[in-house]
Parts: sequence; C-alpha cells; structure tokens
Amino acid sequence: LVFPSDKPGDLGSYWNVSLLCRWKDIANIGLDLFASGALGFLGPNDEAISYPFGPNGESVPVLGLASADVGGDTPFFVFVGGRYRLPLDSDAAPKFGFEYNHASRYWISFAQPTSNLTNKLANRGHAYEAYYLQPLNDALYTRLSYQFIDTRYTGGFFGGLDPRMGGTSPPVDQHLHAISLVLDASF
Repeated sequence: LVFPSDKPGDLGSYWNVSLLCRWKDIANIGLDLFASGALGFLGPNDEAISYPFGPNGESVPVLGLASADVGGDTPFFVFVGGRYRLPLDSDAAPKFGFEYNHASRYWISFAQPTSNLTNKLANRGHAYEAYYLQPLNDALYTRLSYQFIDTRYTGGFFGGLDPRMGGTSPPVDQHLHAISLVLDASF
C-alpha cells in the first residue's frame, strides 16, 4: 500500500450548467425525443496529489483536476435521442430507439453507475446506440442494443500534468462495438 507524499488542500474548482428537454408522444404518434447538453467550467490550480513513484522515491504528481493544457478549454457534453413506439393497441407494443452523445476532452462525467458493461455517458468522444425494447409486462422488459463507442481521450484525470507528455487526458483512438440483450425488471 502506497500513501500520497503530497496532498494539497484542493486541486482547483469545477462547476457546470446543464439543460434537458424532453418531448413525449409527439403528435400522438408514439415518438419521444430528448436533447441534453452541459458546459463545465474548470479552474485547475496546477496542484496535484503526488506519490513517491520516482526512481529514488521522489514525489511524482499523479492526480490533478486537469493539466496545464486545459487553458481556455470549456468542457461540454451533448446527448440526444429518440424512441418510437409501434402503433399497436397493447401495453406490450415494442419500441425502437437511437441515441447519440459526445463529450469533450476534459468533460467530468457524473454518469450514474450502471449494470451495463459499457458506460457510453462517461465516454470522452462519440457514442451511438440503437436499441429495441420489448415490454413483457408492467415490470419486465427485454432490451436488444448495439453500441458503437469512439473514445478520443482517456477517462479520468490520471496521468502526468505536463501537457507535453499528453496531459491528464491524453488522446487515444479506441473503438468499441457492443451488442447486448438485457432483461430489466423494475420494482
């Protein structure tokens, strides 16, 4: 177990503003749409939590709010989507949906934990999802989905604070394709 060698009082400041708009059953045709966006405001103070990871036990900055390369960057997040319910006279009418989200390099996600193996809302880059929902009863439904996640920057703020070394969110080129079949129950 390694303990930090330097723990500053704070790493800076962060706050954000967000907006969510939802439209349900537009024109009574079973179409639901939503659009959401957020802006973040980072104020890193170039402080970092350091650990004795250097070759001779020197303190190495490991965790900071963001590196010096964040200057002038305003993190943002966009999430849009729609869902269409087939016009069947049944509580078990299937639904088809599509969602897209994009987050910039220094976006700090407050995405809630999920039972899915992938969390597209915490991705810094682009994510697309198409899905089919089949209600089975009032409390049970199945969901078949396909996700494509195109990650442009690493998540979290771990990494060197020096922008020449990639900064705290170095660029990456990662692609994930995921197909899932989930049985969801609500109580």
